This record gives sequence, C-alpha cells and structure tokens, in this order.
Amino acid sequence: MLTSEIKQANESMTAFQTYLSNYFAQNGAPSQSEIAEKAGISRVNLNRIVMGHAVPSLTTAEAIAAATGSTLGRILKKSEKRQLVSA
Repeated sequence: MLTSEIKQANESMTAFQTYLSNYFAQNGAPSQSEIAEKAGISRVNLNRIVMGHAVPSLTTAEAIAAATGSTLGRILKKSEKRQLVSA
C-alpha cells in the first residue's frame, strides 16, 4: 500500500515539474523571477523545484500553480489524462 502511495506522489511531482518546465519554455511566459514573486518564494527555490532538486510543500505548489494561472488540481488532472491516453 505504501509503495503505491509513494509511486503516486512521485508521479504527481514529476507531472508538476514537467508542467513548470513546459510553462517556462513558452515564448512570452513570465520569468521565473516574476512567478516566484507572485508565489511568495525566491527565484532560486523556484528554480530548484523546476529542476527537480527540491520538493515544494503542498502550500507552495498551490501558490506556484496559482501564480502561473492554473491550479494544482488542474495540472495533475491533465497529467492523469495524458497517462491514460498513452497507456
């Protein structure tokens, strides 16, 4: 049971990191500094999260998602849909 919960948490974190990487790769996307400021964290911490070197708290992940104009739920739902399609 615990193993499946850990796997799900890892998949969710990977989906969030992928979302952020894709978000910042878009032309015209706000900079990491702008998103970090809106989310109330430092640019360095945001970069560490995007690169997979840090795991944000749920509150921080929600703040980052909101700063990008999305929600954590929406990001993870999109990821689940992609996983179902590719399976």
